[in-house]
Amino acid sequence: GFCNDLELSAAKVLDKAGLEAFEGEVRDRFDRECASLSRTNRRVEPGSTYARDRWGQVLKTVYAQQRNVLQYLDLTERMGLTQADCEAIAAMFLAKRKPADALSWVERGLAMETPAFGRGASYKLGDMRRALLVKLARGGEALDSAWAQFEARPGKFTYEELVRYVPKAQRRVWHE
Repeated sequence: GFCNDLELSAAKVLDKAGLEAFEGEVRDRFDRECASLSRTNRRVEPGSTYARDRWGQVLKTVYAQQRNVLQYLDLTERMGLTQADCEAIAAMFLAKRKPADALSWVERGLAMETPAFGRGASYKLGDMRRALLVKLARGGEALDSAWAQFEARPGKFTYEELVRYVPKAQRRVWHE
């Protein structure tokens, strides 16, 4: 339990040289696992890719911290693209002040089917989409999206999300 998601903390505290060395070591381990899987030339059983997936996730964390979109995309080609990957790529584009590119990745993630058991799922994509729409001066679309979410699942949290996008002058009318 003490080492769970340790790469998140490591990626934040390592300097550039340390992060590059960490990336190199993890990349070697990932490549060895990929080579091991391909040498066996057998059908990949569920769960048999655990080590490859684990090292791949560590690499994704490093690339996200480095904001290295190209390396991250290369890795997703080898492992498969998930909603969580779309969220991470969108966050990298947003950090680079490219909200239009970020929005395209958010919408790509939303178009994907949510996987069973939540593995690779992202629950932030809808919120990210609305925030990006506002940033791109498309607040009406953000309000429509929040309203659709509230209609589908009325409740305290979806109401709070809805009110966030209602213009202040109209909030009382919307509340009624």
